[in-house]
Amino acid sequence: MRIWHVFALALAASVASPASAHKPSFSNGQYGGPDRAYPVQNIDHSIVVYHEITCDDRQLWLRFNAPEPGKGLFVQLGVPKIDRLERYRPTLAVVAPGLPPPQRQFPFAIPVGMGVEVLSAEISRAFHEPFTGTDSWIVVERTLTLPSSGSGYIVAWDPDARPGKLWVAVGEKETFGAADLFRFFGWRASAQAFHEVGAAPTGGPTASCA
Repeated sequence: MRIWHVFALALAASVASPASAHKPSFSNGQYGGPDRAYPVQNIDHSIVVYHEITCDDRQLWLRFNAPEPGKGLFVQLGVPKIDRLERYRPTLAVVAPGLPPPQRQFPFAIPVGMGVEVLSAEISRAFHEPFTGTDSWIVVERTLTLPSSGSGYIVAWDPDARPGKLWVAVGEKETFGAADLFRFFGWRASAQAFHEVGAAPTGGPTASCA
């Protein structure tokens, strides 16, 4: 019963802070393109995907569906608070029908019939998440109005093609259920490992990929 009590307290703390209650998933490079994007089941429900950018896995893609024109899409882009990533500033883009046509080159192809809204890093706000006991810098936080219904994508990458770590969060409505009681400690351990909690500092900023 003690484990259940501890989890209940942690879950209550996370729900008390909307930005801290995203249900987590962890990428191992499998979400690197539109044909294998992470499926967002409901853009209102809060989720977060943690991803390590490498020279082999340079982008994180999420796929969503807008049920109606004018729907709001809440997105955040964050960087783990790790010394070597203090100046790491990835970029986020929403790719969807009805958005403006691309006006610049991207390191990926824009799917036919879709436009793009680029959300470049514009803030650097320290953020502590009690749900996982981790710290990050939030560099993008926006609610974007989607002009059309249908499928779209969220893409995160580093414009300087440097390896690093980032996370993308979508939605604000917490949807934790009873089944998540058994996943909490695994989620917490994985998030802390991703943020290198308790690990010794490693090196400086990495160079761009060739």
